[in-house]
Amino acid sequence: MSLFETGRLCVKIAGRDAGAKCVVIDVMNRNYVLVDGQTRRRKCNVQHLEPLQTTLPLTKNASHDAVTKAFAELGITLPVKKAKTKASSKPVQKRKVK
Repeated sequence: MSLFETGRLCVKIAGRDAGAKCVVIDVMNRNYVLVDGQTRRRKCNVQHLEPLQTTLPLTKNASHDAVTKAFAELGITLPVKKAKTKASSKPVQKRKVK
């Protein structure tokens, strides 16, 4: 049995999201896991994670909404992620053909 199983609550100890809490969503291999939570949903090296004793009742590849609900039950708030929108800085002019 691995220390990093699906649903294990962890703290990132390295990188841009250091100090943020996350949960293991999927185990890719013995060195990498997929995490989500106060961090960005992405692949993470297990050497950059500190596992906590808490596990959350999540299934493999759980959606971000399911992760948000599980964190809310623990009293941890997650930042609201905005959907990407198409930026329209200025209108695009069509090329004139001679």
